[in-house]
Amino acid sequence: MTSRSSTRQGPLKPRSSKDAVVVEDPSRDSIRMTADEADLSAFRMLDAAAEARASHDRGERDE
Repeated sequence: MTSRSSTRQGPLKPRSSKDAVVVEDPSRDSIRMTADEADLSAFRMLDAAAEARASHDRGERDE
């Protein structure tokens, strides 16, 4: 595993951008999070995916 200083920590903060899900500043190394942070990340990804699908259904497309 990489050192803690090069490891991204905490839950992901995805957002929808028209019909896509965007995660800012994803780590190229590893991501370290607690089980609760992983659950929160999963819920956030699902919420962003639902928003992206709704945008897609309205005809909005990410360029």
